Amino acid sequence: MIDWLAVTAAATFLLAVGTLWLGWQTRGMVVQAHEERRDAFLPLFQWQDPQAGITLPVHPLTLRTHFNIVLWNVWSGAARVVRKRAVTSDGKDYELAHFVTPSIVPAREQLTLRVFRDEDITNVLNLPTSLAEAAVLVPHQLSVTLHYEDVMERQHYETHVVRTIDLPATPRKGG
Repeated sequence: MIDWLAVTAAATFLLAVGTLWLGWQTRGMVVQAHEERRDAFLPLFQWQDPQAGITLPVHPLTLRTHFNIVLWNVWSGAARVVRKRAVTSDGKDYELAHFVTPSIVPAREQLTLRVFRDEDITNVLNLPTSLAEAAVLVPHQLSVTLHYEDVMERQHYETHVVRTIDLPATPRKGG
């Protein structure tokens, strides 16, 4: 004789296990689809080598060192830049002109970042000739760092470019 209660319990157990297995499989597909959809809207920055120049601005005793760095957001998502910093290997901070934070960099957008620093050259002019002549161009590392997040998920990312550039040496008095 068949124990219908045992058959019903076994069938219910198999149905529950099958439902859990299908639910687990469906959850995996949903997570994968969510990640693919999110990845389709992520930003990604790429850099071009900086192009440097030194000019004398309007004030005659100021030397402006400036760089143009091209930055591309090559993926399909917009980026919200939350912090920026440009600094050389000897610790001098540079400004990023016309680039406020926070700011949005649209998808597939190319920007030219203008990085500059104004130096007062009166200290070079007041030095003895031997020290003033030592104020020549020497190589330094310029590091430009952007902290940004994708607009959709607010995930935090960081990108930076480090390049060797020639900058005026900082002369020291008495040496």
